[in-house]
Amino acid sequence: MANSFKDWRDLLVYVEKRGQLRRVRVEVSPQYEIAEVTARAARLNGGGPALLFENVKGSRLPVLTNLSGTPQRLAWSFGLNSLDDLEGAMQNLLRPAGPQDLGERLARLAETSHFSRYAPRSVRSGPAQEIVRPGSTPELLAGLPFLTIGPDDTGPALRGHPVFTRPQPDGPMEVRAGSLLRHEGNLYLSGPALQPGERRQVSFVTGGDPALHFAVNAPFLPDLDPLVLAGALAYRRLELVRGKTNDLEVPATAEMVLEGFIEQPPAAEVPPARLSHWNGFYAAPDPLSLFTPTALTSRKDPLMITPVVTGPPNEASALVKGSERLLLPLLRQTAPEIAGLSLPAPAAFYNLAIVAIHKSYPGQAQRVMYNLWGQPAFKFLKNIVVVDADCPIQQPETLLAQVLALVDPGRDLLVVKGPLDSGDLSGSFGSKVGIDATRKQPGEMGENFDLPRQDEAARPEEIQRLVGRKWLEYGIE
Repeated sequence: MANSFKDWRDLLVYVEKRGQLRRVRVEVSPQYEIAEVTARAARLNGGGPALLFENVKGSRLPVLTNLSGTPQRLAWSFGLNSLDDLEGAMQNLLRPAGPQDLGERLARLAETSHFSRYAPRSVRSGPAQEIVRPGSTPELLAGLPFLTIGPDDTGPALRGHPVFTRPQPDGPMEVRAGSLLRHEGNLYLSGPALQPGERRQVSFVTGGDPALHFAVNAPFLPDLDPLVLAGALAYRRLELVRGKTNDLEVPATAEMVLEGFIEQPPAAEVPPARLSHWNGFYAAPDPLSLFTPTALTSRKDPLMITPVVTGPPNEASALVKGSERLLLPLLRQTAPEIAGLSLPAPAAFYNLAIVAIHKSYPGQAQRVMYNLWGQPAFKFLKNIVVVDADCPIQQPETLLAQVLALVDPGRDLLVVKGPLDSGDLSGSFGSKVGIDATRKQPGEMGENFDLPRQDEAARPEEIQRLVGRKWLEYGIE
């Protein structure tokens, strides 16, 4: 592949040609049913197909889910054959020298000329404004498919979409993921935090550039401007068009843009916000702001392209793998001994990182743990397992066998206190665990321990290569 996709529609066509799209023509309900169908599809081998629900009850829009739900389809959206190529893309953007703090390095990275050249550019018009419907009445949103995931949700919602705001009147735009909730006739937006009495312009975007969807939702990269990151990953500048009722610029290829303003509602009117989390439970959401629309702009025939936040396996699995590939060259800037990184999909972003290192001295695994927890992007990381560089961290069964064989719980567990992710069931502050599953060196074991016992009882490499060459001759498969 050579070019990334500027909007989801082009990616949809590409995915369908490769047999990875299923069109669901039977009527489905946005209350639970779409979520359940998508969750079951994601459990199929390989992450399941993308799903286009063409007949959604009460909706004038088709609903597209799971389009970037596999690493392969996410890679295609960047114009890549594999997410492994993201590692090289990030490596090309890094400078040879710089600060040791990951947060500062990310901030410096955004200032480099070869990175800033991917800053977005303004255009006069785009498909996102083919239809313009000003107004603030409930009829403006009639027929939009807000989804209900679980029975304890505060209300139906659109989750994980780019939200454009400007925290300071004369300052730069801020872009982050947010959710739009409908509750007792009102709209509420999670995401931006407001000061008491503050009223702020906002644009809620669906569709647009697949790279931007990744940039606003990918974990561990909070200090990079998502618009610049998306452009750098897609090797082009994103195109933005000015809003019709505010001065915010939004993706010109968006499917739909809901313009308006947000403000803090009276405390007595704030709903008891509960939203499902990627771990399959409920998260403590960001503060809710009352959202008042001023206009709805869209394509002539918009699609609702939306994540469905259910428990793993889910669309977040691909996002995590994308982050994993981007993070590896960044982490090596502060801990060059890191050989590999795995963020398992069931960990739901912040619950587990498996780090492989080239170990050369006693206590090195603990140093890497503290290094990660000390980085702003990893402050919510709950559990870290450190293994040797030759451990196959992408093969769960072999990995688990080595960890269980090498770990002495009384010696190899490090427990610290720190902040936790909002989706963690322990609360926002609690214990973190580091597990040293590396082979131990002198000084880490008792004097009489037989160190060679830690060596894997594997066949010689020449025999492994021989069997690899002759494998088909054996007639086993």
